[in-house]
Amino acid sequence: LLYKMSEAKANNGDDVKVAVYISFGGLQLMLKGDPLKMHKFSVDQRLFLLLRKV
Repeated sequence: LLYKMSEAKANNGDDVKVAVYISFGGLQLMLKGDPLKMHKFSVDQRLFLLLRKV
């Protein structure tokens, strides 16, 4: 469940990053990235995480 989204500016003020916080029943995940790539996420959205051992 995506429960929080926040924006932060870098020190130079030009670069903006978006942080997305996701909870998987006790496992917390934070993704940081470009706002153009993070626009598909929305609060209260259900997400699935697929992990694979390489």
